[in-house]
Amino acid sequence: MTTGTLVWRPYTITKLGITMDVVDGSDALTEGGTGELYYVIQNHGSIQLGLRGGTTVSLSWWRDSFGGRSVVFGAETQVTVCGRLARRQEASVPEQRATGSFRGSDGKLGHRPHRVPPTTQIAIAGTTAGGTAFVAFWVVEPGQRAALRMDEDHFLASIRC
Repeated sequence: MTTGTLVWRPYTITKLGITMDVVDGSDALTEGGTGELYYVIQNHGSIQLGLRGGTTVSLSWWRDSFGGRSVVFGAETQVTVCGRLARRQEASVPEQRATGSFRGSDGKLGHRPHRVPPTTQIAIAGTTAGGTAFVAFWVVEPGQRAALRMDEDHFLASIRC
């Protein structure tokens, strides 16, 4: 199914009882769990999408995942997902820069800069039919958001329980 610029296909997360659309093609999905948290994440070009589920997952949990970064959060809004009330929120995440040190083969100390671009992140927190909490998320670079808006809307509307 094509919507916007991407081609989509349904993907069922059996462990959580959720189906969501993912980008069709060669982009691999990362799926797994640690303790009570289960996740599916897909990176495709300048976007990342996915879903995390578990008993402690919420918008508060999502906001806490940014740690001490200077993130600007938008207002929470109410949406309907899987026939139940859910909460939606956006975050503007600033660019991150770091410089790492390494010792070269000649024994001299070198430096390597690293940059993570700014992102706009959208999260929807809800519950499955079985009561499992989840947060679905869409991450895009701000300069790409307008061009990918139909795809963003498609992904966030594709969550089915």
